[in-house]
Order: sequence, then structure tokens, then C-alpha cells
Amino acid sequence: MIYNFLMEPLHTEFFQMMHFSPVRQNNYVLFQDSSCPGNGSCTVFERENCYTFLAGDYTVPGDFALQFHVEKPVIRVGIFYQGSADTVIQDTPSVSLPGSYLVKENQLRGMQSWHKNDHFCGIELLIKEQYIRYLAENIDPEIIDILSLPDNHTFRYLPESVYQILEEIRRSVQGGNNSSLLLESRVLAALCALKDTVSASDSTFRESDRITSARVGNRTIFLYSEDMEILQNVHHLIRTSLSYPPTIEDLSRLSGMHIQKLKAAFKACFHMTIGEYSVQVRMDEAERLLLSTRLSIREIAARTGYQQPASFARMFRETHGLSPSEFRRNQIIQKKQA
Repeated sequence: MIYNFLMEPLHTEFFQMMHFSPVRQNNYVLFQDSSCPGNGSCTVFERENCYTFLAGDYTVPGDFALQFHVEKPVIRVGIFYQGSADTVIQDTPSVSLPGSYLVKENQLRGMQSWHKNDHFCGIELLIKEQYIRYLAENIDPEIIDILSLPDNHTFRYLPESVYQILEEIRRSVQGGNNSSLLLESRVLAALCALKDTVSASDSTFRESDRITSARVGNRTIFLYSEDMEILQNVHHLIRTSLSYPPTIEDLSRLSGMHIQKLKAAFKACFHMTIGEYSVQVRMDEAERLLLSTRLSIREIAARTGYQQPASFARMFRETHGLSPSEFRRNQIIQKKQA
């Protein structure tokens, strides 16, 4: 998870360990270490006792671990683009890995560990049980179906409609278009899409082993837990092979999954193509190297899989709106002014 804001006192402890301080904006709070902006930030928009939306993109400054205890039901839904964390839930060790997820947590105890220099990126929406019951009593009785999900079982899948709504909320908050009414409407839209999916007679969420389905040509294929393990390995391989990015053919051969199935399955589970994810992680690494090292642009280009610095600079400008040199210079100026 990015960070479970509803678990007192975990949120206070988490931000303290990250050295993040709150900066209140119009309708949300930006948590950031002003003395080290390169460590990223966490954006939080919430309605008290109803829901919390988080968009996190940060690097952990040091090792730490925090205990958590969920006493009442909460729906947690999101996508974890990058990072991994060691978690112990009810005395059972596990690892949080990139991907989509939906879970109803209830009466849950555990501990989560973060490790120095790990980078996390993701979005998450947490909805309290009392808010869902309020909506069921006053607006749509069928919304209560969401609470029929089994306790503490993580589904590694999000409907595309829900993912797109979460992305809309993130863009609205971070882009300044963040009126409370607009954001509330998007949260309600996400709940409506979740309700429709959970209530469907052929819902993925009725089969704990089935992850999702994907279209391969004119066929529909179903993806199961063993497919997710393969996709996690592919995801990790892309993440750890930045200097020499593997081709789709390489990934298919190494994973043992047919190219067309691999492309469709990756898109269904991570909500982006393999090519888009490869560019994202390489640009994230380029940003980190620009902020934390004195490597030349040519050296950073090579470390992120670009043989030609011009190609690297062009892609960096497309994703960041600045050239690598401009980005580095701006960050140095901001750090001096902090």
C-alpha cells in the first residue's frame, strides 16, 4: 500500500519517519520534506469519517517499520506502480508488490516495513464502512453490495473504469482543479463502478483465484494467480534492467508467456502497456540520478537505456516538460531557496 491514512496513529508516525510536513492547499494537503524535495511527496484529499484519497510518489530516506490495526471495515482500492514493502499480517509474512488491488480490511493487525532508498509511486482510495452504509440508506441501496467482499482478501485487479476515475482524481488534485464538489463526484463515480462490478453475476470478485480477463485478438482469456506471478516477474525484470531494457520478445521468452497474451495481460493488470511502463521507470530513474548525483546527461542517458543523449533528452522533455539540464538546475535553485 502507499500508506494507510485512516489507521491512527500510523499516519502521523509515517510522515514523521519520512520527515514530511503538511502544506495545506485549497482542498487537499501536500506532505513533503521541504529540505529535500527530491524525496518526493504525498497528496491527501479526504472527507472526515468518509474517505481518503492519496497520491504518493516518494523515496524512503531510511529503514523503518510501523504497526497497524484496522478495527472496523474499510475498503482499500488503488494501484501500486512502483516499490515493494515487507508486511506481516496476522503473523503471516508477505510482500506488497506493484499492481492493482481491492480489499475489504477488517479486524486486521500487522506491521509494514520500508527500506532506505526504495521508491514508491501509486494512488489509493480508502472508503469507510459508515460512508457506504450512509449512501445505501439515503441514495442507492445496492451500494451495500461492496461490503459483501470477503474480509482481508486482496483481489489483484481493478476494473478499468475504476482505475480511470482514480487517475482523474489524481490529475484534478495535482492540477489545481480540485473543488470539493468535483472530487466528491469522482469518489461517488468510483464507488458506483465498483458496485456494478461486484454485483455482476460473472464478477471476477466472486472467484478468489481469478484475477481478471483480457482480450487477445477476438478471444477473451482469463488470468489466474499463476499468471499474476509471471506478470510480477516481468514487471520486476523491466524495473531492474534499465541500462539494457528487454524487448517484448525477450520478456515473452524469459517468462514463457505468449507475446500477445503477455501484452494484453500486462495492460489489464497494470493499466499501461509494457512500453509505457518501461519509459516511466527509466524516466523515474533519470529524475533520481539528476537530483542525487553529478553524473553527466550522457552518463544518465546510458544508465537508463538510451544510446543517444538526444533521444534521452527528447523523451525526458516529453514526460517532464523540461530538458534534463533545466530540470536539474531548477531543483538546485529550489533547494537553495528552501
